[in-house]
Amino acid sequence: MSLTAVGTPVLRTPQRPLGHDQAGMPVRDKPRERPRAEIALALAGKAGTAFGAIGLASLTPFIRSEFELSSVLIGGIVAIVFLGAMIAIIPAGRITDRYRSGRVLGVCMLFLAVGLAVAAVAPSRALFFLGVGIAGLGYGAADPGSNVLVSANVSRRRRGILMGISHTGLTLGGLLGGLVLPSLAETTSWRVAVVLPIAVALLISIASLWVGGPEPRHLHRRAEPLRPSSLLGLGAYGFVMAGTQMTVLAFLAIYLVDRAAMSSTKAGIGVSVLLAGATLGRIAWGWFSDRLFHSRLLALRLAALTTAVSLVIVALVEGHVSIWPILFVLGFCSIGWNGVWIATAAESVPPTSVGRATSVVLIFAFAGAVLLPPAYGELVDRASSWPTTWIVAAAVVAGLLVLVRLSGSATRATT
Repeated sequence: MSLTAVGTPVLRTPQRPLGHDQAGMPVRDKPRERPRAEIALALAGKAGTAFGAIGLASLTPFIRSEFELSSVLIGGIVAIVFLGAMIAIIPAGRITDRYRSGRVLGVCMLFLAVGLAVAAVAPSRALFFLGVGIAGLGYGAADPGSNVLVSANVSRRRRGILMGISHTGLTLGGLLGGLVLPSLAETTSWRVAVVLPIAVALLISIASLWVGGPEPRHLHRRAEPLRPSSLLGLGAYGFVMAGTQMTVLAFLAIYLVDRAAMSSTKAGIGVSVLLAGATLGRIAWGWFSDRLFHSRLLALRLAALTTAVSLVIVALVEGHVSIWPILFVLGFCSIGWNGVWIATAAESVPPTSVGRATSVVLIFAFAGAVLLPPAYGELVDRASSWPTTWIVAAAVVAGLLVLVRLSGSATRATT
């Protein structure tokens, strides 16, 4: 498989020639006139979904105790979130390309709030996971809408960094979850703590329905086409990297409690340190791809390489040095790549197909998030060794660079 930036478009729109307006005249890749509210909405949407769905990862020590969950089932919390996301992502992409993306985002945030509410009041393990799955539907369905809100409002030259900035919403939401939710759960309970992300999701839903977003028929932009095999390569990249990313998020709090003898609250701070690195990474990798490398694909390749190295370092230095800077670097590398990855897919198609294009590659990423965390959880249970698990994860990421050839004609950051 190869990720290249030349060849036939993956998705086409029959209404007009690619890169032309209704009169058949070429159009420039330029931002819309009033983009700020919609970009802010995209950031808020990603932050709200992460605060709710991924914020559960910081509560796993509390949830494990109440429901007596094995490591496999702990990994299953994140897996179920992304199973719901997989189910919702393709229909959501199609709907987003037909209706105003802000309104679609508002409905998705309602799904998230309902799912979290079910999980918070669930008396049994089965109902808890049902709620997590409903939350996952909202989490996944919200992604195409927020991606369209950014892609429609920025030029090609700035899309990498602004897509990265919008994706910091995911890490900022998770970071706030790590800082706030465990402390709230300590003083009350994890069930009461989940009420906070429910309220946030409802507020974002109201704002999204009010803003509305751009009309799909008014969007025009030249596409940078990718070959179908290249889109498959992007999907494979997302499968491995998203699976690794969610494995780290799913197990970090448990790892810090079990191996580093931290309290649950301090372990939540560790998750926040990881996500602080991820937040900076999403901006930095976007800037690298726009300005330094002028290549989306090179940035993706380096992110994977440094992720593998960081996981090896985590395994080798366990208990010998301060874990905090290591967690920061791991977050920068293993979670910071998403904005560049989505920008690469979004630029391969006309703007009226961005929802579908990003949903295609996202379903690969969600599949990785469903399958890899439970697999690594099983490895932890069988091997009884966290270093072995981190080394295996590093080997899988390194194998990605061997099996998926991230090369060819790199996309240029020019207008």
